[in-house]
Amino acid sequence: MTLFNSSSRNWERLHKIDIAATSLDQVIQDHTRERERLEAGIGARRAEWEQEASSRSWAQREALVAEAEQESSRLRQQVAEFPQRLAEEKEAALAEVTRQVTARYKQQILEAAYRDEP
Repeated sequence: MTLFNSSSRNWERLHKIDIAATSLDQVIQDHTRERERLEAGIGARRAEWEQEASSRSWAQREALVAEAEQESSRLRQQVAEFPQRLAEEKEAALAEVTRQVTARYKQQILEAAYRDEP
């Protein structure tokens, strides 16, 4: 009977080892599936971040281009209006100088008239 008990214990021990090995295999498979799921989620999130960064980058570039186009348009308008502006300012300066010279000559004439009075 001892042989039977010893053999039975060995079978029980082997069975427990087999159950533990099966459980361990199951845990490893579960861990592998979970790791793959998490890595896929991380990859998807990374792709989203890169797309968001790319979209922001494009939006910033588009904003800069639009700003540059507005500045260019404003400068073109100033260049187109410059001859007219120059002519107007030249006329205004000429009118001011004429007014000042006229006033000075009138003053000189008045001073000369007062000096020549008896």
